[in-house]
Amino acid sequence: MKMRRRKRVSKSRNNDSSHSPSSAYSLWLYLLTLIGVNALAYSNSFEASWHFDDLPNIIGNPSVQMTSWSWNGLVEALSSRTGGVRPVAYLTFAINYYFSGQEVFSYHVVNFLLHALNACLVLVLVERLLELAYRDLKRRDRALLSFLTALLWSVSPLHTQSVTYIVQRMNLLSAFFYLLSVVLFVEWRRRQPSMPRHLLLGAGLLTGLLAVLSKENALVLPVTILLVDYYFFNKCTVPRFSSRTWLIAILAMTAVVWVLAVGYDVPERIAVGYRARDFTLEERLLTQPRVIVFYLSLVLWPLPSRLALYHDFPHSVSLWFPWTTLLSLVSLLSLLIVAWYFRRRFPVSSFFVVWILLNLSIESSFFPLEMVFEHRTYLPSIGLFGGGLALVASWIRTGGPYLRRRAILSATLIPLALASGYMTWQRNETWRDEVTLWSDNAAKYPNSFRVWTNLGSSLANEGDSLGAENAFKRSISLNPEYSGSKVNLALLFLNQGKTDEALHVIEEVSADKLPPSLYYNLGVIYGRTGQLNKAIENYRKAIWYSHQGQYPEAAFNLALIYLKIGNYLDARLCFEYFLRIWKGEPESEYAREARLQIQQLEAVTR
Repeated sequence: MKMRRRKRVSKSRNNDSSHSPSSAYSLWLYLLTLIGVNALAYSNSFEASWHFDDLPNIIGNPSVQMTSWSWNGLVEALSSRTGGVRPVAYLTFAINYYFSGQEVFSYHVVNFLLHALNACLVLVLVERLLELAYRDLKRRDRALLSFLTALLWSVSPLHTQSVTYIVQRMNLLSAFFYLLSVVLFVEWRRRQPSMPRHLLLGAGLLTGLLAVLSKENALVLPVTILLVDYYFFNKCTVPRFSSRTWLIAILAMTAVVWVLAVGYDVPERIAVGYRARDFTLEERLLTQPRVIVFYLSLVLWPLPSRLALYHDFPHSVSLWFPWTTLLSLVSLLSLLIVAWYFRRRFPVSSFFVVWILLNLSIESSFFPLEMVFEHRTYLPSIGLFGGGLALVASWIRTGGPYLRRRAILSATLIPLALASGYMTWQRNETWRDEVTLWSDNAAKYPNSFRVWTNLGSSLANEGDSLGAENAFKRSISLNPEYSGSKVNLALLFLNQGKTDEALHVIEEVSADKLPPSLYYNLGVIYGRTGQLNKAIENYRKAIWYSHQGQYPEAAFNLALIYLKIGNYLDARLCFEYFLRIWKGEPESEYAREARLQIQQLEAVTR
């Protein structure tokens, strides 16, 4: 009986193994270089002071001021709603506060570490996508391109608003969990045997949820996941999601959006939000295409001279005015069409164009947010660097001699990254304190009354009364209808003992539709100048217009006014209300005073 000789199936070997010791060494070298360069760029940021929204979210937020490690303290931090439903971010603030109180150093350390981790995740994500899209691209080329993408992105001075501005940890955390979720999804779809697939999937879902609970703009993550599947997992590698999976995903996302809209009464919240803005819903929607083009210009040309905490951006009132409105809209649509047309030839670049617009979609939509903030570019801007370097991948695959290509690439982009890192260091000097930040902002937007008001408040807090007075007067001259600068100027005069000047200024204040804080300040001014009925009126308005009527400082001061005029019943009721809504230390001087007054007033008001 004749034996048949078995044919031995030869296994294809990839000499450019991603698991070789040299590859692992190069990866770790790139990651350490990333962290080191960013550490140098941000070396002068760790003592930068508190700024702007740091005050209501951390300094003035008792919910995150955890002084003892307890379950109630953690729950209180998770339930904070000062800046939105962001429990993960508030929990990290509470832990920071527990260890270091209001010392800024540890907060900056955490922010920097998150940024460094995000840079590492960008490197890993881009390397994986290049591998999936260009299988003939050498491992060392993928690593170099991914490193340069992460380096150029992470040292951009545009991101100082996300890293050095402490409250924007919300942005950093959301980006961290978002990127990690996408990386885990890619690993799950690649069917990597190094980790059980169900653990990869579970970790991806968990990190996606944590991203949303850090900041709401991560709600677009499911769409990003579907796009990754569409662009990079075709039938030649791993089967794409079926049409049924896509349909279920879309229906699930629609249901979640509908539940959130109904549960949080989103239409009413949007309507209320626009009442406090100086622009309408239509104006915001018309302006945002110009804002997105402005964001892209900042990513490409992030000179410190172009950066500011507050950009006084002119509003669009129609498609034709200003004329750049229609041009911006057409440009963005054209960019999207071109990206879609070349999705097969340049999949990574096409994907990252969609990534930019998708990750700007929530904060550049109909929600009544401020028109422009630089931190909104943090996650979307990855797309511009990733898409640009992915185009270079095509040149590397088809260009001239290999060593010359790598030399040209490194000699061009590494000096650019170092220059960008130096500009980041320069920009961090501006973030040193409130006065340097707002002085820089006033120099760039000298016709913004809001900027001059904030500069005046910063100067007043630093004891520069003359500088503060000049800044408030400049704000009033730019916008005589704005009450905030007038109330602040009146408080400044009052603290200097200039009672007549203070009263003269507030005579011109329109008391209609003011923010609660301004009503509170008017109450202080009227109370200290003896106009007690007006003080009572403004303290009550501060409580009425505040969130859920919770303004403990106004309630305490109102109780003192009632006590002064002999209205003991209302005084006791206000002190009791103050204790119910007070979230500060139970043994603070205000809480002790309120309890003492209630005890004394109970005998009088029975």
